[in-house]
Amino acid sequence: MTLMTLLMTPVNGCMEQKSSPCYKICTRGWEEFLCFLIFCLIVCTILRLLSKLKETLFEQTNIISFHLSNSQLLTKFILDTIHEKYKDLPTPNGSL
Repeated sequence: MTLMTLLMTPVNGCMEQKSSPCYKICTRGWEEFLCFLIFCLIVCTILRLLSKLKETLFEQTNIISFHLSNSQLLTKFILDTIHEKYKDLPTPNGSL
């Protein structure tokens, strides 16, 4: 039995004739409703995936900026250390 057949099975046991307009309208209504539910499921799945992708990209950006910040601090520390170490050396023209 298909899902459509299960959904269309009446509780009291009597069912409209398949050729009647009411049966066709009811069947079409259920088909459209199921298509709508599938569409909603697809949209929700896509939105969830986009949210996770945005989250991942944001985390990667934070990691990259953290490493860039650390390398800038390390470079500044090295330059300051070199400057402190060699500030007392005479310059090429002989002055301090």
